[in-house]
Amino acid sequence: MKTRKLISLVLAIVMLVGVLSIGTFAATEYRDVPSDRWSADDIAYATEKSYMNGVGDGRFNPDGTMERAMIVTVLYRMEGAPNDVKFVEKFKDVPAGKYYSDAVIWASSNNITNGATATTFEPEGKLTREQMATFFARYADYCKHINTDIGADITGYSDYDSISSYAVTALSWANRYGIIKGDTETTISPKKPATR
Repeated sequence: MKTRKLISLVLAIVMLVGVLSIGTFAATEYRDVPSDRWSADDIAYATEKSYMNGVGDGRFNPDGTMERAMIVTVLYRMEGAPNDVKFVEKFKDVPAGKYYSDAVIWASSNNITNGATATTFEPEGKLTREQMATFFARYADYCKHINTDIGADITGYSDYDSISSYAVTALSWANRYGIIKGDTETTISPKKPATR
């Protein structure tokens, strides 16, 4: 059963971040996502499932930088947007009524995020690849009860020493399952901004 959950989660995440193009959806509704784009089916899938939306004016902005508020909102929606979230002002930069407010509180309540600091979340902050891996691993661990302690050996990447200590295990796990691959043959680019 846990293997099935892991496979389902990994496929959902992989489709979300556009590392693997599978599916039969067409991303023709966005004028900046041609049908032959490597992530077109994944973008269409994420849109079809209402995990992500376009940015307006018929665009998705696939190369745009993912923000911290966006990723927790996607995970919140993947979990079915639980309606039992009671807003509490945990982070001074997350006011009630924003599109991401409930998602941030939900993610914090489920140990998916600890915030950027004890009192801030930085919702509009750029999401890095190591942060993305950490959000995904914590989501898998706390919401799907999947062991994320077993990962690939990523010590061979030349920028391994630049990975933040909190993200090493998560990035290793994400790399093992193809959720986050090397940015090049020799680098994993943990601090590089993640794209939509």
